[in-house]
Amino acid sequence: MNCIYILSQFLKNHKLSINLDGKIFKMLSQIEYKLCLLRLISLVIIGFLAHIIRKIPYHPITIMGNTIYSRVAAYCLSQHNISYILCKGTNQIPYYQTSRGDEIAFEGPNPNYFSQDMIIPLISYSSEELNKIEKHTNLKNLHHIQTQILSKFATQNNVHLLNLNHITQNNTSYQNPVIDIKHFCGNLYYVMTNNDIWITHLIISDVVSSLQTGEIITGFDGYIKNKSQNTYAIEKFSDHCLIRHPQYKMTLHHKDMYKVEADLSISHLDDKNDNCIIYCLKNPRPWYNHGINILHPFHLPFGWDPFLMIMIVAYALVFK
Repeated sequence: MNCIYILSQFLKNHKLSINLDGKIFKMLSQIEYKLCLLRLISLVIIGFLAHIIRKIPYHPITIMGNTIYSRVAAYCLSQHNISYILCKGTNQIPYYQTSRGDEIAFEGPNPNYFSQDMIIPLISYSSEELNKIEKHTNLKNLHHIQTQILSKFATQNNVHLLNLNHITQNNTSYQNPVIDIKHFCGNLYYVMTNNDIWITHLIISDVVSSLQTGEIITGFDGYIKNKSQNTYAIEKFSDHCLIRHPQYKMTLHHKDMYKVEADLSISHLDDKNDNCIIYCLKNPRPWYNHGINILHPFHLPFGWDPFLMIMIVAYALVFK
């Protein structure tokens, strides 16, 4: 009897027990038991969530927006066989009224604005200009990326040509407008529409915040001479860019055009009539915002060809 008592006390003191097969095992304390139970419950929950997540579609790249700029980014990725999903942002493009009563879509034109075939020359960027874009976006190797992008376009007299109709008629159709974006984990995000949901890694958008007090809106002021040039040619100078087209010659100037006043009214800084359709900001905004890469002239440094700049940055983001 004493032996049994001594053995029982020994097992109790050392928190040991013996099963029906005669094997000795260590007993768990109350705290250890609760921890093991919590771990087991956590594993069950994780397994359940993993099962649900596997049912959610995954699209590595989501492009959203309502203006021509989201279409430009989508077209660039299509040219390089990069998979993405294209959806609307808020499904609206705001117009601003200036102090003269003009209504202008400063945030960009609708893709349908370019409904007809419109061949435009692409104005490539110099190493100095690309370095400026790299500094603003913190992206690298843009010179090589520009070369890759331009290789997809036809050339005439060493000038690369873009048909805007190819962008607007891109076969990728819009998904429903995005209603919410939630961070999932790491670099993954939930993107939700009113009837769909998917997980994505990279979000590209042309949706921008409203114009803010003190911002200077810049644009392209140009004049055209209806003189046959027979071929394409581009010349860039310190204060203007000369574009020679087979049917005309265009001289572009970049200048301050409007200012957002303290009362949010928009005053004119130039007396000439405004025929511009692409606007920038004199001081570009940060281009990255809570997981969303905003590819819009408001968020990029000035360049003579905003379309090409958006293509370069979009392609660079994929291989960042």
